[in-house]
Amino acid sequence: IPVILAGGDVVISARTAAGKTEAAFLPLLTRYGEHAGSADGFAILYVSPLKALINDQHRRLESLCEGSGVLLHKWHGDVSADAKTRARKRPSGVVLITPESLEALLVRRGGEVAQMFSRLDAVVIDELHAFIGTERGMQLQSILNRIEVATARDRIDRIGLSATLG
Repeated sequence: IPVILAGGDVVISARTAAGKTEAAFLPLLTRYGEHAGSADGFAILYVSPLKALINDQHRRLESLCEGSGVLLHKWHGDVSADAKTRARKRPSGVVLITPESLEALLVRRGGEVAQMFSRLDAVVIDELHAFIGTERGMQLQSILNRIEVATARDRIDRIGLSATLG
C-alpha cells in the first residue's frame, strides 16, 4: 500500500479472495481523492481478461466507492453503446475494460484518447498471469504504451494482481 500511495509499479500476489483488489484500489482511491478537482479523464484504468470478472469487480468496487463520488464505468462487448458514449463524453473515475475493448476504443476513437486518459494515474491489470508471455500480453503492453504516448506521459503506474504468481 505505501508503494502505491507513493506512486510506483507493484505486483500483488495472494490467494483468491485475499483482498488484492482492495489492496490496490484503497490507496489508488486515496490518491484520486487528493486530486478530485483535476481535469476530466479516467483516473484509473482497470484491465481484465474476462468480462465476467469486470462485472464482478464492478459490483465490488461499487460498495468500496459508495458515497465517495467516484464514478465506475464498465466497458466490454456486453455493455450498451449508450453507456459507452456517456463514459466517452464525460470520462472520470474508474474504467473497467478488456484489452480488446481498449484496443477497439483506441482504433475507433484515437483522436479522443488524449482527453479520455488525460488524468490517468494508474493501470490495474487483474489476472496478470494470463498476460505474461502471451500475444494478448504483448497486445496489452502495446496498448498501454500507445496511451502513454497519446497523453505525453513518460510513464503511468502499473499494478498487477494475480493469485497464481510466485
